[in-house]
Amino acid sequence: MGDTRTTMHGKGCVITTAGTVDVYAAASIQGTKGQQQWTTEIVQDFGGFDAAWLARNEFIELSLTLKLTAVSRAAANLSAVFMLPFATITLSGFDLDWINVAGVSGRYTGAWGYIEGGSIDLNNGAVGGVEIKVRKYANAAQNTAFLTTVAA
Repeated sequence: MGDTRTTMHGKGCVITTAGTVDVYAAASIQGTKGQQQWTTEIVQDFGGFDAAWLARNEFIELSLTLKLTAVSRAAANLSAVFMLPFATITLSGFDLDWINVAGVSGRYTGAWGYIEGGSIDLNNGAVGGVEIKVRKYANAAQNTAFLTTVAA
């Protein structure tokens, strides 16, 4: 979803963080920052030397920075809220497929889950903002389990 107001020449590049966050209809995306993580286990041989490396539990944590903008102040205020832990969040319209629900080649498919660390920034004389952190697992079954609420 590149910005059609921009004309590029020469080499292509990713320059936009445009997209849609379903829980923040009254917000403007200012930035995204993703970090890939996994748990590493290193197996040593009989001499104590590293011989095998195992990567498990792969996921991406994404920080989204949003400005609270809308057609009215009341509508913008509706987005200045904290979500429930592990709330399911759908991201769409981003240039990078792994951010969207579709994922890439069967990896990172599905919605994102809200994790701890969200913040709301309100300053006198400035547009308010929200920063949230979301997580998505590389394994689709693991991601589904992460987003599934267990009945009591």
